[in-house]
Amino acid sequence: GGDFPQSPALDQAYREVEDGAEVRAGKLSMTTEGETAVPLSGLPAGVYRLRLTAEEPWGGSAEAEAVVAVVDAAKGVPLKLGSVTVPEKASYAVGETARFLLGSAFVDALTYVEVWGGQFLLERRVVEGKGPRLLSLSLDERHKGGVTVRWFGVKDFRVRAGAATVAVPWKEKVLTARLDVPKVLRPGQKASARLAAKDSKGRAVSGEGTLRMYDRSLEYYAAGQADPGLASLYPARPWPNGAVGSQRQLSSVSLRVDKGWINELLAVFQRATREPLPPALRLNRGRVYGRFGRMRMMAMGASMDLAEGMPMAAPSPGGGGAMMAKSARADESDGFARQADKKEKASPPAPVKARSDFSETAFFAPQIPLREGKGVHAFKVPERLTSYRVTGYVVTPQAAYGLVAAETDVRKDLMVRVESPRYLREGDRSTFKALVNNLSPRALKVSVSFEILQDGKDAGARFALAAGTQQGTVPKDGSVAFAWPVTAPEGVGPFKLRATVRSGAEADAEERDLPVLPARQRLIESVLVALSGDGKKTLKAAKLAKEDPSRQDELLQLQVDPQLALTVLNALPFLIEYPYECVEQTLNRWLPAAVVSKVYAKHPAIAKAAAKVPKRSTITPPWERDDPKRLQSLMESPWLQVSQGLKTSWPLVDMLSPAAVSATEKAAFERLTASQLSDGSFPWFPGGRGDPYMTLYVLAGFAEARHYGVNVPAPMLRGALRYAMGEVPRRLKPDEGDVAFILYASYVLTAFPEELKGSVPELARAKELAKSWLTFAAKHDRAFTRLGHAYASYAWRRLGDVKKAEAYLDRAMDAARHDDLTGTYWTPEKNSWVWYNDDLETHAFLIRALQTLRPKDARLAGMVQWLLFNRKGTVWKSTKASAAAVFALLDFMEKTGALSKGDTFTVRWGGLSDAAQVGPADWLERPLRWTRSGQRSAADAEATVTKSGPGFAFASLTHIYSTTSLEDASAPGLLTLDRRFFKRVKKGESYSLEPLESGATVKVGDTVVTRLTLTSRGQLEYLHLKDPRGAGFEAETLRSGWSWDGLSRYEEPRDSLTNYFVNWMPQGEYKLESRVRPTTPGRYRVGAAILQSMYAPEFAAHSAGFELNVEE
Repeated sequence: GGDFPQSPALDQAYREVEDGAEVRAGKLSMTTEGETAVPLSGLPAGVYRLRLTAEEPWGGSAEAEAVVAVVDAAKGVPLKLGSVTVPEKASYAVGETARFLLGSAFVDALTYVEVWGGQFLLERRVVEGKGPRLLSLSLDERHKGGVTVRWFGVKDFRVRAGAATVAVPWKEKVLTARLDVPKVLRPGQKASARLAAKDSKGRAVSGEGTLRMYDRSLEYYAAGQADPGLASLYPARPWPNGAVGSQRQLSSVSLRVDKGWINELLAVFQRATREPLPPALRLNRGRVYGRFGRMRMMAMGASMDLAEGMPMAAPSPGGGGAMMAKSARADESDGFARQADKKEKASPPAPVKARSDFSETAFFAPQIPLREGKGVHAFKVPERLTSYRVTGYVVTPQAAYGLVAAETDVRKDLMVRVESPRYLREGDRSTFKALVNNLSPRALKVSVSFEILQDGKDAGARFALAAGTQQGTVPKDGSVAFAWPVTAPEGVGPFKLRATVRSGAEADAEERDLPVLPARQRLIESVLVALSGDGKKTLKAAKLAKEDPSRQDELLQLQVDPQLALTVLNALPFLIEYPYECVEQTLNRWLPAAVVSKVYAKHPAIAKAAAKVPKRSTITPPWERDDPKRLQSLMESPWLQVSQGLKTSWPLVDMLSPAAVSATEKAAFERLTASQLSDGSFPWFPGGRGDPYMTLYVLAGFAEARHYGVNVPAPMLRGALRYAMGEVPRRLKPDEGDVAFILYASYVLTAFPEELKGSVPELARAKELAKSWLTFAAKHDRAFTRLGHAYASYAWRRLGDVKKAEAYLDRAMDAARHDDLTGTYWTPEKNSWVWYNDDLETHAFLIRALQTLRPKDARLAGMVQWLLFNRKGTVWKSTKASAAAVFALLDFMEKTGALSKGDTFTVRWGGLSDAAQVGPADWLERPLRWTRSGQRSAADAEATVTKSGPGFAFASLTHIYSTTSLEDASAPGLLTLDRRFFKRVKKGESYSLEPLESGATVKVGDTVVTRLTLTSRGQLEYLHLKDPRGAGFEAETLRSGWSWDGLSRYEEPRDSLTNYFVNWMPQGEYKLESRVRPTTPGRYRVGAAILQSMYAPEFAAHSAGFELNVEE
């Protein structure tokens, strides 16, 4: 197999062929564009190597060569190549004749040629003669978009083939467009962008143009696209498919490379790709450090020379901080006259208007009219000192288009930039800088001042900003940074930073916003316990008991969540009525409806009480949206719609309506009956071919229904059993998938009760077969999963071998773990994420198996507790799995008396003593809650909940407060969050991480790694993690997006923090790492990271606070 390969170029085909005799030689004169024509006329037919040697002006020489074939169409082409397909040119215009040299020296009969335009066959030809031939093809409108010529020939059962493509562009649809924008603009000036366009014949056209002008730094996030898709109107035709030859082409990616020089080269490349350069566009781009002799002004796209190794200067006598460059003496050599200096001192300088319009998008002009080939757009230049890109296009009524692009710099001869963190927190120490750039033709003596304003008034004293100006000299094409140390004041609010530079008549000023954020942080701690049967638990809010003068208490809430029958039943997702269901969907609609119908029939009190549950129009119940324990609004999360309940445009079956459930059960079963084929099998889709797995799947559903007391017609069972018994033996193979299939089949064929033998005689034969299948599977028991062991245990018990049943059940239960809060669980297995390995359904099946085989097993209560906790921490989405879980829960609750007897809860909390009773058929729209707000004392830190009654409940004590202290991490609980900081250091060829303690010092430009360790004792959904960032630091990752390493989450970097949104977090430990770089000297606090479930807000944890010092 394979397709027609592209033939190698002549240069490649003759690469190893040595030079023959020299035919011609001479000297060439190059044009100013570096081009010249080489006359080759008069050469006899053959293959030639053309070699060009040029002397370089700085010494040495450069050489280039090309292989050229000279063809005599009448005499043939004497090329001894196995396959050649060479076009004369790479691109042609309509009306021209394309010529191809194609064929094989080893084919001496017919060569079959096809001409393709993309996926369309345009022409077939047969070329006679031996060896490569010359093919001419006249190009017309059919060939627009490109032509592929491919051929093949056969000799001695050996196929020779080749293919080549040439471009035939839509030249009449491409305009020659020009955009004129001044190369240099001044901030705030009025300017114009001019468009001009001509068609392919040079005639001026009329139409419309679109232009946008944006800061080039935005291209870090996404590359600017001038073409909105116009080129796709006239695309190059794709390579034709459907061509299959006898030669198989191996791709290099299919070859494993694990040794040798190629492996070493790949390892070097992979190491390089793991070390990306820092995103300098978000760092303070004008930083000047003494150890750097040269810097690139990335925002301006220009290089500026600095004095090599400029030393740090001492503070100037006038105060105002340190000037971070050498200050020159004010003498005649500075290029200024003394008289000019005196004149400047004679009168106060005029105020300088500060630049404050820093728009990243200068303009977007969607409709610029073009008349007679010309259009113009006037705009005002933003005051941002940077480099802008202008892109756009021109379109005519005939859908011809042309793309344009240009760049322009916004700058002045004398410029000043404010360099500071983008925000500060109360109490942070930092350094504000004024970076002065001099693009004039001479050195300039400058005077620089720095102001901090609030509401137009001087606020420098609040920041401990030293008054006065700083003097210095800025060299030609150079930069000097002037620095002022500051301390952020108490009190939040917006401030403005203004830097002003003067030099004679030249002046500039820039004004930037600086928000001061609170040092006070809002935190949450929560303690959770589980209550089963009669018992007493004490909950303690550790932070409330700790002395902290800065703490302000917001909320203290004690919550008791009884796990009542209606609470469990309301977790059932509603069924969806699809118009075109497959057999699997029909079964999964019938089975839950049948099971829930039996629940209502078995427990009429629950059926009657179901009317108390509020009606809903969503698949899943909505969340409690106004829970005061939720620190972040649902509006700020990606789960606003999910919190309202999953929605669908299809009709829903209200699982809390006994009548609706009964009608659905009947309709779905009728459809299931109609899907069964004459041989007893069930297809995936009605009318399709019978499938062994789907037949077993339906039989398993029938067996499950029988377990819950639902009757299934004997003829349906008999036909399906006969089909399965005939098909399963074909899968008796040792592969992991086949072993799982055999175990599943063995369980299904033994799952029906003995009383059916009279009406379904096939069950006797089925049990004999299942025994042999189980014996075969036992030889490959390493492939067994937890569910596989449970299947085998259940099947052997049905077959009467109690010893084997107990052994397999022991193996299924061996890996069980117990947690006092979350219950008895198993860690996720291999492929646990796939739909048919639903943990909820597996857990419910194991409960049923344990109830059947070991009804007095003490672990049963813990397994039921896990189901209840899973319902509390996640949203059940599978109706089939949820129905099995609900039935298992209600079955257990009935056996323990929880469906006939209620629970009493007694609460003692500080001076409060209260009791609450709930009946087995009660409906609680919200959990039982006792809430206290305002400042609390240590007396409220401890609460005791006493429960009497057979049911389950969960209790929590949640404390929401704020503090200015750097808090310790919350105590380990359901969730634990640990945050560590490391400095990334290169040692030799590798990197290592050095731990940092709070208060440690790092250097500007270092890489600091933040490692967050999340630990969960249970499966949870919809978690929000907020990780604050220090003010003087910039993140390396600036773009929001999904990450899947270890824990799937959506990362959303913001100025002062990074949000992580986790849809699902299984039980376990997860590590998330990110990198930041310190950019500004100072001392910065980093608040605690906070992790909280948005679905169940009482599930929360936080890390410790942190502080870092940054030095130059």
